[in-house]
Amino acid sequence: MPIFYTGASGLGTGAHLDFRVHDVEKDAYVDPTNFQDILMSGDKPLVDQFSMTSPYGTRSAPVAGASTFHQGIDYATPAGTPVSIQGGKYLTTFNDEKGGRISQYGFERDGKKYEAILLHGSDQNKILSDSAVTDGVS
Repeated sequence: MPIFYTGASGLGTGAHLDFRVHDVEKDAYVDPTNFQDILMSGDKPLVDQFSMTSPYGTRSAPVAGASTFHQGIDYATPAGTPVSIQGGKYLTTFNDEKGGRISQYGFERDGKKYEAILLHGSDQNKILSDSAVTDGVS
């Protein structure tokens, strides 16, 4: 499984990981809190190694242009931190001016299809497409 390397790309406040979960059936982002267990860094859960810096939900925008409703969870990961998705299928990596390098993975939970979206990646993440994949989940 390809590794995602964190960076300081896109609209942001420095190096960190922004983790989001997209519900394929609803075609909407959902609260990623109950999905944090799929995040790994090395052979350990990411959440056991790095603190959360911005939870899902309403917040004060950290920089001009950032949303006041955060669709993801931010973690204080230094640039170059390797992240993988346990049980996920790698779909693609693309570039977005607000999110920087973004990698997308498909996974299933309780019979439902989801996508894990990792934002603010470093240039180590090879761009494979112009945007997210819409037909390759799980």
